[in-house]
Amino acid sequence: MLLSDFKHFVIAGHKLGIGQINCIDSGELLTRRDEFLAAMEQVKTEREFDILLLMLTDVLKEGTVLLSVGDLDTVEEAFNVRIKDNTVFLPGVLSRKKQIVPALSVLWG
Repeated sequence: MLLSDFKHFVIAGHKLGIGQINCIDSGELLTRRDEFLAAMEQVKTEREFDILLLMLTDVLKEGTVLLSVGDLDTVEEAFNVRIKDNTVFLPGVLSRKKQIVPALSVLWG
């Protein structure tokens, strides 16, 4: 599931990978959070990403539960949030191309 809709980006020398799963019940997917995070750590290490993100985009909640591994400080700064257990909800965030990548690009220049 992690790699079924997966894109990678290089921004100012930083390697970023973002997977996205669109759903109507992110809570159900979060029961597999530990499994997702373990797979994300493996992919991050194998492909040498600085940050690897998985967007659980919940159309009913109109936002994304973001699972993150790697440079969590950068993710927190980009979205002005505090990540707990590699997880944070981003209200109104639905697009990696229009919202996630630009926020990180601002920090990395």
